[in-house]
This record gives sequence, structure tokens and C-alpha cells, in this order.
Amino acid sequence: MSDSGKSGHGLKLGVILCKWCHRVIDEMDTEKVVVYYLECDREDCAKDRDSRLEVG
Repeated sequence: MSDSGKSGHGLKLGVILCKWCHRVIDEMDTEKVVVYYLECDREDCAKDRDSRLEVG
């Protein structure tokens, strides 16, 4: 039996998204579907994030 279900074929089930703009920051090789949220360092996102925090 082959390991075709393993991640050796390039499929990554984990993803890190920006919690403000939802852009993909990175992908990870994981055993199951996992989504992590961080803040990206893009300038346009930082401006948008700051304006959202001022209103809230």
C-alpha cells in the first residue's frame, strides 16, 4: 500500500491567515485541517487594523 494519503504530494492542511485582512501568511504540513490567525505586517493592513481598533 502506498503513502498517497500523506503530504508527500504537496498538499498542506494547515494555514496561517491574517486575522484582519484574511490574507494567507503561510501554510503548514499538518495531520488535519488547522487554521491559525495572526496579524500580518503589511502596511495597508496595519492602517486598516488601527482604524478598526479606534472605532471599537
